[in-house]
Amino acid sequence: DMMYIEEIITSDPVCYICNKLLIEPYIKCAYCSPEIHVCSKCFAKGGEKNYHKNNHDYIVIRNEFPLTDDENWTAREELALLTVLQECGFGNWDDISKRIPGKSPEECRDHYIKNYIDKQVFPGLPKIQETTASLFGSDIVPYTFKLQDLEEPPRFAVGTSNSRLLAGYNAARSDFEVNFDNHAELIISELKYNEFDEDRDNYELGTSLQAAVVGAYNNRLKERARRRRIIRDHGLIAFRRTVSWLN
Repeated sequence: DMMYIEEIITSDPVCYICNKLLIEPYIKCAYCSPEIHVCSKCFAKGGEKNYHKNNHDYIVIRNEFPLTDDENWTAREELALLTVLQECGFGNWDDISKRIPGKSPEECRDHYIKNYIDKQVFPGLPKIQETTASLFGSDIVPYTFKLQDLEEPPRFAVGTSNSRLLAGYNAARSDFEVNFDNHAELIISELKYNEFDEDRDNYELGTSLQAAVVGAYNNRLKERARRRRIIRDHGLIAFRRTVSWLN
């Protein structure tokens, strides 16, 4: 008889036969070494490849079982919660619950705090250092919990409404379609650096004026760079965060 054993999932391997990313439940061969995993479709078709045969003993890999005392949360949902929490940031429970079907913001918050912070039911979790905020609580300010946005800046086509929403920001160039002080280059566009001859009386005055114009242009570039730095440092080009603030 075939073996039927449930195991906790630790990664997402690919099917040995069709090379597609595996989604639970899938099959692990109990005979072959090194480990071989097969998707449910290839298993149902009796797929074989090289030394792996369809009459080998197997283990069913699945994660539809609880890991904690809360039987309403399966291992699959635990993984989803941790993944989404990392992407959305701690405290953003409304967005987190939208990506975990059947769970409300309150359920996501209470389950995480109970099992990962207060009780820490899973072995190997780092101990949370007690602070004034952790002991007495404080109002959650969403943007303070995620100082760095993990998402890639979106690359919207030029001229679209989403592109205009981000002030024409082009992520590939780290530049804007229309920069601050966009016509600053005009003051140097017609400068001729060999306009004054060294043997003429106006050479020193003319070159000094040209240097002053270039200096003024550099100051305008510095101001443009300063504004870009403010936008970058404060995460104002993080599309999802900006939209959530506006809403």
